[in-house]
Amino acid sequence: MKLLILRLVGFIAFAFAFLMPAVGLTGRADGPGKGPFELTGWMCATVATGATAGLFHMTSAVWQERDATGIVFLILGGWVNPLTVLYLVFTIWRRLVVIRRILAAAILVCIASTWAFFAESWKTDSPMHPLVGHYLWVGGILILLSPEVFTMFKRRLNPAGGTSQTSE
Repeated sequence: MKLLILRLVGFIAFAFAFLMPAVGLTGRADGPGKGPFELTGWMCATVATGATAGLFHMTSAVWQERDATGIVFLILGGWVNPLTVLYLVFTIWRRLVVIRRILAAAILVCIASTWAFFAESWKTDSPMHPLVGHYLWVGGILILLSPEVFTMFKRRLNPAGGTSQTSE
């Protein structure tokens, strides 16, 4: 029951983050994006998820001898939300613990990719920085994923497995 409540709290934070300002764009005085601008979480999710279709743009960027790492980071960051939803679906079945852990690891890699994208954006004319919605989004996901870590450590502390009671 405790793990269910933890997942519920994580899901609420995750969902609420889509309504909050998630990313700020700081336009440089000499660049095309002049002045500050904010994107809400759902706008970021739309752009980042849609970036997967930008794989073709990535290949054209390489042909034009441009740096495509920012595009790769954005594409990976766009997979956080679909992977998180898939993870939540797989929490229904207890047997899928290995798949859930693989998904959790992939989600964490993709979250790190969003931070790498922010770092890469500072090389452009419109640097981006995370706002409260981004931190709430990451916090909600980490809370959602935490039951996997708790149950993993609980089983390691009790290797017999017979007396351990994990409530999911």
